[in-house]
Amino acid sequence: MVIVEEILEHESVGEQAELIKKSGNEHFGKGEWKEAAGKYREALNLCPTEDASLQSLRAVLLSNLAAALLKQELWTEAAEAASKAIEENASNEKALERRAFAFFHISDKFEAAQQDYEELIKQFPDRAGYRVKKSELEAKIAKRNEEMKEDVMNKLKGLGNMILKPFGLSTNSFELTPNDSGGYSIQMKQNKAPPPPSNSELPNQETPNQSDPEKSDKMSKTHPPELKKYMDKEMEIKLNGNRRISGTLRGYDPFMNMVIEDAIEYPKTGDPVSIGMVVVRGNSVVIMEPKERIQ
Repeated sequence: MVIVEEILEHESVGEQAELIKKSGNEHFGKGEWKEAAGKYREALNLCPTEDASLQSLRAVLLSNLAAALLKQELWTEAAEAASKAIEENASNEKALERRAFAFFHISDKFEAAQQDYEELIKQFPDRAGYRVKKSELEAKIAKRNEEMKEDVMNKLKGLGNMILKPFGLSTNSFELTPNDSGGYSIQMKQNKAPPPPSNSELPNQETPNQSDPEKSDKMSKTHPPELKKYMDKEMEIKLNGNRRISGTLRGYDPFMNMVIEDAIEYPKTGDPVSIGMVVVRGNSVVIMEPKERIQ
């Protein structure tokens, strides 16, 4: 007898929920989206999730709720309602279509929207609208990714400028170039320097090291070495504190700060350590010389 009473009670609950759903549909038909959503939620509150006999009704109510939320451009809430309708085994494609449309308007859900539209295309290959939406998504994803890349680059530039400022450099001194792996490499911008004056233009001056060819290029406050001839050459550099590194000279500035690529540090004890691209401050250099003879 108790079981019969429960069945009757649940049937009554279902009938009440149907009446409230009908009221929600009337509000929806009048364009009263908020009121419609309220009615669908009210009906859902009457349908216990543990009652399998009401699963179909819950799926319809959740799908209708998603539609009302879409009309209010409440994309995240609409996507959640549609997902719950799908979990309740919605009997048609409306819940999936509504979730795809909601994801279409959420930047970090574009890929999820693509998956939903791909599933809809698989189920209904003749519906061209789904293919149009999928193509629009591809364009939206490309634009979003470009904006994200630009935002990340701006943040990296800010950090880079803070690090490079003590060296008299900025990120404007470098450029990104595509590499074979699909990423980017950072290189020092090569500014074209004016040609050096000829000997005839400087009759009373000696060319560097002319009077003493045995002199090496030591760092000096009054006569800094001419670094142009060392560009793209592998160098040995001795630093303050008896430190030593080697690497390829890729750039420098008027302060004699140097960009060294593929740098290797030689600690006092232990094996050499690869340290990648580094900026060496000019006032820390004691002596530098090329590994190969410069003509």
